[in-house]
Amino acid sequence: MENGKGIIHFKKGDKWVTKWKKGLLVDQGKYYFQEGIVKINHSLSLNNNIYFNNGDLYQGQLITKENQNGKGILYCQNGTVLDGEFGINEGKGTFYLNDGKKFVGNYINNELNGILYFNNGDIYKGKLKDSKMEGIGSYYFKNGDKFIGLFKNSLREKGILNYSNGNQYIGTFTNEKNNGYGIYLINKNKYEGEWKNNLKSGYGIYYWDNGDKYEGEFKEDKIEGIGKIIFNNGTEYEGEFKNYICEGYGIINYFNGEKYEGEIHDNKKEGYGIFYFNNGNKYEGKFKNNRREGKGILYFNNDNKYLGNFKNDLLDGNGIYFHNSGFKLIGKFKKGIINSNYIIIK
Repeated sequence: MENGKGIIHFKKGDKWVTKWKKGLLVDQGKYYFQEGIVKINHSLSLNNNIYFNNGDLYQGQLITKENQNGKGILYCQNGTVLDGEFGINEGKGTFYLNDGKKFVGNYINNELNGILYFNNGDIYKGKLKDSKMEGIGSYYFKNGDKFIGLFKNSLREKGILNYSNGNQYIGTFTNEKNNGYGIYLINKNKYEGEWKNNLKSGYGIYYWDNGDKYEGEFKEDKIEGIGKIIFNNGTEYEGEFKNYICEGYGIINYFNGEKYEGEIHDNKKEGYGIFYFNNGNKYEGKFKNNRREGKGILYFNNDNKYLGNFKNDLLDGNGIYFHNSGFKLIGKFKKGIINSNYIIIK
């Protein structure tokens, strides 16, 4: 055929529509793949327009098994644009995603590896799979925070989050929030335990930089529930907490060997309780503002006993003093001293 146009049918099902003049090829024509892909121009050196059956368009050099590298632009039907070098299953360049993000790097077997720039100024370094962050990567927030760890379906799964203020979280994530188990470093303090939606919630341990330590329940970022706090001087409190405060029933073991069991209000002994002195004395009764106040019983280590009213930690008001020899004094006390109008019963 010296002049005209024709169709070349290939055994594998492809066909090539082109033109000749005086026996020479004058038009690279259109190449139809059996999969439905259409390629305008058919040359290794010239730019080609390849129309894929899914709506994608490639403009650039032809890629074949013999020519595995070429420059071009791929316009995806979903709006993504890839501008760079292409191969059979790999390439490199700049990728403009349909949501406005830009990715600079390379791809191998449909996986991208490089730097992803977000519209809001955030930056991601790592792998993309199906345009989503996947695997190990680093995420740099515009506000200065930085995350290094594992991504799945563009969401953080577990890793290290360094805040711009110097704080640090090490643990697991769900829906971009601290969830599950994690360690949080804030200034010189430390928390390790359970999290729920960025809040300390569940069981955990909190260490203060002064040496104090709390172990127990947390609720919505607060110490609340049942727990135990050990102070740096050796005193321990175990019992109920509410909003960081000892509240309810608890036991206090003091560093000097004394002990309190009973009601607590606003971090103070308040209500009914039992106090064990380190000299062997014991008090059972009412407390107010950390002091013995109201009715109670004071047991002395020599088997003497006082039953009556207290005020400001002292015997004050009507009471009975039981002596270990068997007699008892009945009368009114004032600041720990009985007045002259008392009755002795033997």
